[in-house]
Amino acid sequence: FFFMKQVHHNSYKMRTTTLTRAARMRITTTVKRMRHVVAFSGMNASFCDKKYRRHHRPTRRRSIGAVADQNHEGVNNARKKGAVLFLSFVPLSPETSAAGVRTRDLMEGFLKAGFSDVHYACASKMDEQENREVNKQLVERGVKFYANAIPNREDAFKTVLEECGKRNPIDVVVFDRFLAEEAYSFRVREMCADALRVLDMQDCHALRRERARIVGLESSGGSGDTSNVIERSINAKPEATDDDFAREISSIFRSDLTLVCSSAELELLHAACGVPKEKLCLAPFFETIDTKSIITPFADRKDVFVSIGTFNHAPNVDGLRYLKKEIWPLIRGKLPNAEFHAFGATCLPKHVDELNDAKNGFFVKGFCKDIGETLSTAKVLLAPLRFGAGIKGKIIEAFKYGTPVITTPIGGEGIGVPGIFENGCDNMDAIKANWGGTFDCVTPAAFATAAVDSFTNESLWTKQSKRGVELRNELFNKEKTIPPILEAISNKCENLRTIRNEDFIGASFWHQSNRSTDFFSRWIELKETLGKKVA
Repeated sequence: FFFMKQVHHNSYKMRTTTLTRAARMRITTTVKRMRHVVAFSGMNASFCDKKYRRHHRPTRRRSIGAVADQNHEGVNNARKKGAVLFLSFVPLSPETSAAGVRTRDLMEGFLKAGFSDVHYACASKMDEQENREVNKQLVERGVKFYANAIPNREDAFKTVLEECGKRNPIDVVVFDRFLAEEAYSFRVREMCADALRVLDMQDCHALRRERARIVGLESSGGSGDTSNVIERSINAKPEATDDDFAREISSIFRSDLTLVCSSAELELLHAACGVPKEKLCLAPFFETIDTKSIITPFADRKDVFVSIGTFNHAPNVDGLRYLKKEIWPLIRGKLPNAEFHAFGATCLPKHVDELNDAKNGFFVKGFCKDIGETLSTAKVLLAPLRFGAGIKGKIIEAFKYGTPVITTPIGGEGIGVPGIFENGCDNMDAIKANWGGTFDCVTPAAFATAAVDSFTNESLWTKQSKRGVELRNELFNKEKTIPPILEAISNKCENLRTIRNEDFIGASFWHQSNRSTDFFSRWIELKETLGKKVA
């Protein structure tokens, strides 16, 4: 009998199970989780020989929606712009998260660039009516949405690919986060061999988890380190032996191109992790710039501090706890009539019970029905983040309405603020003086002082408000941020055969001994469907 040890995965958990004989006959390779990067010094030279690989590789099925080469990784270099498919575990929801907004804007960028069809498929169920309302602009422009594209059901996923490739071949497949790449990429590689595989990281998950671990140790009193927790958090990086980081790095190397949201994380991956820059592309936010927009002046703003952020995101909830316990008492000591309003989707009764404190002006409001109205009338946005990764959409959104932001180095990272792996830190004083608020608050006292100063000093507030608008326009104008991405994708598509033939590290990550998610997914499908077929 063939046994499978318990494997923990964010999208599913399987218990120790004995496979049937029939399943055993179809699975001949023991699934092992990859823990070390492949060492090339001992690699058999025949692996690198193109002729050997062409004549010794088993025949694969032809790709769906495109004419595939007999080589599994074969690519037709001369191609027109075909279809783009986004793959995710969850429905697209721009109303509830900055990641959803960013994905929506990227899809619109593909449409504007002339790609014939854009599709979005997810593994979970989708309310069609709600989706039409939430993604009205995309639906009206012809974007097709598909639900129940379950990665562990070959036939169901094949049907989705066939639908997407009916009119035009699938040229590009974009995986929403590394978890989607793990689950879907082996089927995409098999069924759409000609498609460029693009990983959209959204943020570096392992970096966020490492920072969360530091904050968690501090909160539990088990760190034994008396230095500032936010300073330790911003300077942290995952270790090479970290299993989660190994999964994320593996996903990057398996992909043809990886979109990285933050310049700080791009340098982390390149300088500290050795990922070649040609496999990485900076893909920050894609903002529509309205030069005629009018910013509400200081005198017309309410005496209210606000925060924006979904409550199912741990950094946001931790930040609110930190704010309520350690920072807000200091602010209220100087501004006894000031109020703080916390907005965010997925706000549950437990969040209100824990955080709401009407007596001290600390209000949990829940879902924000009109983010423009909220941010354009509030005086200052507070983002006391102690851990996290990527670019914070709440800050970009505040800048849009000229609302100064008080945050930590975690919040400011990638928004005109160099990370620890980037050059340019010599001019940090000038960066601080010309930011849209204050981003270097690493203690409760510093945070409270900066918040009170921006809240009460009209001259300072006006300068920060103006600078925030300028930073958003300079760094995140979609007319500047989307073209380099499309150019990188176009260049990869045109030269994909050559790129893949020369990507020895990427090819090694597709070797059967490193493909645990591939074989595990196939095992799940067998386990869950074999009994039904026999019956």
